[in-house]
Amino acid sequence: MHTPVFSIIVPVYKVENYLDICVQSLINQTFDDIEIILVDDGSPDSCPARCDAFAAKDARVHVIHQANRGLSAARNAGLMQARGSYVLFVDSDDVIDLDTCQRLIPFTNRCPDIIIGDGISTTAGKKLSHGHTSTYIRGDAYMKLALRRGSMPMAAVLYIYRREFLRKNHLSFKSGILHEDEQFTPRAFLAADNVVESSICFYHYVIRADSITTQCDLRRNAADLYDTCLELAALYEQLSDHELKNLLLDSCNKIFEPISGWETPAIRKSLHSQAIRIAQWQTKKKYL
Repeated sequence: MHTPVFSIIVPVYKVENYLDICVQSLINQTFDDIEIILVDDGSPDSCPARCDAFAAKDARVHVIHQANRGLSAARNAGLMQARGSYVLFVDSDDVIDLDTCQRLIPFTNRCPDIIIGDGISTTAGKKLSHGHTSTYIRGDAYMKLALRRGSMPMAAVLYIYRREFLRKNHLSFKSGILHEDEQFTPRAFLAADNVVESSICFYHYVIRADSITTQCDLRRNAADLYDTCLELAALYEQLSDHELKNLLLDSCNKIFEPISGWETPAIRKSLHSQAIRIAQWQTKKKYL
């Protein structure tokens, strides 16, 4: 069975006004050794039929239909079916440049675990960028460099992952939460032996008023972020690099800054103290 260079995974749910332009940006890539996996996450509109129509016209398009389980489960379903050497995640209301895959090819030659790209908002003009180093570097070292400079976007769509790296490290998205990227991306970088910046701004994202995160109330957003930060803080406390540990713990606190009404100093204190207790308990269990 042929192994394409790239698998592009697209979770699909209630985006009938956006899906066509998204998929057109994928099937019209100037580099064609790709597969496109559309994961219909129980969408109640015309999206399932549109996905099937794309698959009928282009053999590179594969469709998964499943009951609604959320973005993480849809991405994970796509990962289970993916055959490409590298994996891109694209949200179904966004687009990528038509030459994205072509421009990424040179960076795959040395088989990095993660290729780093940039993105820009089509509505607000806000750019998510990196620009820290042009060398191949370990994932933890890259995060330390990026966090020192205050620019480490967590959006999973900005990164291209070697599929075998994800499989060997059992990296998948946690289901049932919002802001799954904040939970996934740091774990991926901590596991990566080799990452590289491409300096390619290829991803164009839309901020919609009816998107998953903007629809959910403040309490749900904050509660999910808080739980994610506690989970990550316990992981960070096990790091031997104290500077990286503190930078990552601080990054947990900064996640809450856009959410007004939450006292971030108190949250940071709680995160730090609870993470220490969790880490101490994990250490204690070894001797029980």
